[in-house]
Amino acid sequence: MKYIISAVSDIGTTRKNNQDCIGMKVFESDQEDMVFAVLCDGMGGLAQGEIASAAVVNAFLNWAEKRSRSLCGNELTEKIIFSEWRRLINDCNHAIKLYGLRRGINLGTTLAVIMITNNHYYIVNVGDTRIYEVSSDVKQLTKDHTFIAYEVKMGHMTEEQAKHD
Repeated sequence: MKYIISAVSDIGTTRKNNQDCIGMKVFESDQEDMVFAVLCDGMGGLAQGEIASAAVVNAFLNWAEKRSRSLCGNELTEKIIFSEWRRLINDCNHAIKLYGLRRGINLGTTLAVIMITNNHYYIVNVGDTRIYEVSSDVKQLTKDHTFIAYEVKMGHMTEEQAKHD
């Protein structure tokens, strides 16, 4: 399968700088083509989200580059992929915390990663950056990790109330 990828980013309504960072790559091989995409967005109310989001995007793109031959050759299992992604998220989180401590600031980022092969897709997300499937309709594939989403899940707030909170 051949892939075409694109991305669009918007600064939003609150900040003067765009804290989004996007990385995408199509890996081609004799066995299988693969798409890898990662999107991060700095967290509202915190400083230097563009630094945090760029660091995480770069870490995931580096991982994909190093693992692309194994990924396209179907040598990595789902268990290995998610284990490595979990470790990468923890390492990035630790590095971002240290960066903030050294500078006396709090910073953070959301994360959404998708890897698409001919037969599977793999997704991880942290925060409220979402991944959707767009076909004849639109389906949200990820769940938000926010206080509001938790309140809805626990039945303390309705979906309609959450839209206006």
